[in-house]
Amino acid sequence: MLVAVLGWLGTVGTFMAYAMLWKGSVTPESRRYAALNVAGGLMGGSACVLYGAWPSAASNFAWAVLALYASIAAYLRRRPDLTASETPGPAQGPYRHIPVTAVLDVVAVSNPLDAAAPVTGSCHASLPARAHGSAAVLT
Repeated sequence: MLVAVLGWLGTVGTFMAYAMLWKGSVTPESRRYAALNVAGGLMGGSACVLYGAWPSAASNFAWAVLALYASIAAYLRRRPDLTASETPGPAQGPYRHIPVTAVLDVVAVSNPLDAAAPVTGSCHASLPARAHGSAAVLT
């Protein structure tokens, strides 16, 4: 009976952590989120060991270790005594996404329509035609 309670508490803990994250009550780097995942993984893993369910025990203990690692990394990022170069961050891989930004020149004009380019010809003239049914249609 106690083993079942231990397992259910672990399950409820990890589900509560996910539900709180989904609702926006916690962030992935919050201590509460990490604590629920670590405790839930350890309790669930312990119950699985006592039942002899080794694959489930391994996944629960892995969950607890990952949550513990994430909480330590979050703590190190929050420490004020670390410099920016010492602070652990996301992995720097060869295919890291770098957002593209553009800077637009802003021109101050009294009337915005005076700064607009004059319109000549049809606005559809530069668009390619595509076949639609039996007739070519400009898009």
